[in-house]
Amino acid sequence: MSSERDPDVWRVVVENRALLEIRLNDMLLQFVVDRDYGVAYKRQAMPDAGATFPTLLHNVAYSREQTILMVHLRGVFRSVRSDGDEAVFVDRPRTGPRHLAPISEGTASILR
Repeated sequence: MSSERDPDVWRVVVENRALLEIRLNDMLLQFVVDRDYGVAYKRQAMPDAGATFPTLLHNVAYSREQTILMVHLRGVFRSVRSDGDEAVFVDRPRTGPRHLAPISEGTASILR
């Protein structure tokens, strides 16, 4: 997240940095706040004495179907929010963009 894009969230992050660091550390993640560049992000925590932590963050590309679905759901989210609703609920009929059909069974199970 960045201070430029989300100044309100940035203020909360800076004010509650210690709490966020503790909570993310509980999940074996390190919270990094760079005030000079105005960015905050999480990364895999590194053990102190040669121990190993399970890998929680993976750098894996999304499939075509997953990308289309996320872009579609972001559009649904923005549309509902612009109508003034604070909560966004997406039911099964609204999740499948028509241009995804037909989806193979293997891909469908990944999207669930």
